[in-house]
Amino acid sequence: VGGLGRLLAVQPLSARAQVVAPRAAAETLVQSVQSEDWLVILRIVWLLVVLIAINHFISCAWYAVGNLGVYEESWVVKAFEQDSQTHGFGYRYMTSFHWSVTQFTPASMEVVPRNALERTFNIVMIFLGLLMFSSFISNMTNGMTYLTKRNYEKRQQRDALVSYMNAKGISLKLRHDIITFLGVKSAARRRALNESDIASFRTLPEALLEKLRIEVHAPVLQWHSLFSQLYTEERTVIYLLCHHALCDRTLTVSEDLFKFGVRCTRMYFLITGTAKYTVGYGEREEPPTDVHARQWISEPCLWFTWEHRGKLQAKQVCELSELNALEFQTLMTRSSSLVEVQRYAKLYAHHAERENGGAEHVTDIWGQRLRVMDLVQKSFRPDEADEDNPASKVMQLWRGNEIPIELVFHAWRVYSLREKRLRAPGLLNRLYRWYVNIAESRRVRALRRKCRDKSQRTFSSTTDLDALSSRGASKRSAASAGEAK
Repeated sequence: VGGLGRLLAVQPLSARAQVVAPRAAAETLVQSVQSEDWLVILRIVWLLVVLIAINHFISCAWYAVGNLGVYEESWVVKAFEQDSQTHGFGYRYMTSFHWSVTQFTPASMEVVPRNALERTFNIVMIFLGLLMFSSFISNMTNGMTYLTKRNYEKRQQRDALVSYMNAKGISLKLRHDIITFLGVKSAARRRALNESDIASFRTLPEALLEKLRIEVHAPVLQWHSLFSQLYTEERTVIYLLCHHALCDRTLTVSEDLFKFGVRCTRMYFLITGTAKYTVGYGEREEPPTDVHARQWISEPCLWFTWEHRGKLQAKQVCELSELNALEFQTLMTRSSSLVEVQRYAKLYAHHAERENGGAEHVTDIWGQRLRVMDLVQKSFRPDEADEDNPASKVMQLWRGNEIPIELVFHAWRVYSLREKRLRAPGLLNRLYRWYVNIAESRRVRALRRKCRDKSQRTFSSTTDLDALSSRGASKRSAASAGEAK
């Protein structure tokens, strides 16, 4: 025992980590398995492995008690005295292991205690085995009962579905489609869990729930240039949006997110998967357009009353974040960036109508990354010229305006390198990001102050003109009254 203690004392940390590694690997395996049936089976296998490991240590301790030499007669001497040469290490170990297993199960063997110390150790192991064996049997029984109950419920649902389709005379093709969809949907629900699926989240305090939603939804919101700009200037608004206005949703294969003509109250961010968007309805349907991850749908509902101009159907299992339009509008009325957001909404409506040939031709997926970046630049920095806005240059080049290609891509390259440096890790890049954020905030404050002064001067000049015109009108009325008299 002393040698074992000295060995553990000088054992390096890397070697001790190897002992913990199997447990961490087992936990990772359990977390990666999505089927509840397989999870129950893995738990039973894990209990068996733990039981075998405990029996191993008990068998080693039992053999060590027999070899202490305190008493002349011991179980080791009695069991191996006849032919000690042929009883090698394997036979001795398996004999000790067999004895330890019998202490956990109602079994017996020829090895018995031969002195008071061995008898005491045997009694302690019997009580320990009683506790562990009952716990093991209880866990295994619960697991098997759970599996039986789940299989019974599945069989009941399947029998009810088959009975209904047989009674109604459903065709074989439609039966196959229904069964396939239900199977894919259940598998998708296991793979992509939403916040509403986790019952334990309902017991969390409001502060922890808010932090959870911020970490889940804030990176998704920043895909959109408007919310990225708001995150830079007024982070509190983004936190409130994540907590009060955003929720997650999962679409299975061939499931519709919305249909043509339905009133829209939410903007959607596609996180994973692929969907197809079809404009129109019935005979007027246009060829579908694929919508990929990191794209957003139905942004117009944030700025004006909107009805879907088509339908969106999932081609794969899709995970989305939904932004409630009413909550967004309520929170933005309390924001200090309300003027810029209103300017963005006006620009969005104007460009959407102009570039699509009328408001009735605007679709749910109009206004993606490049177009939104240009509108945000014009909304939050209205005094900057277009030659300093790379997104505007590319958009004008795309629309056919006369801009040199070399100038456009040079500006875009400079912008991309700057964004890449802003996102790069490291202490120097953090300092650079801090410096850029301070410079940007100062420039924005100066622009706002300049716009405010300009609006006040315009208001004062308008007031002076109104006063002069009112005085001129009073003089003219007095003159006309004198002439009439």
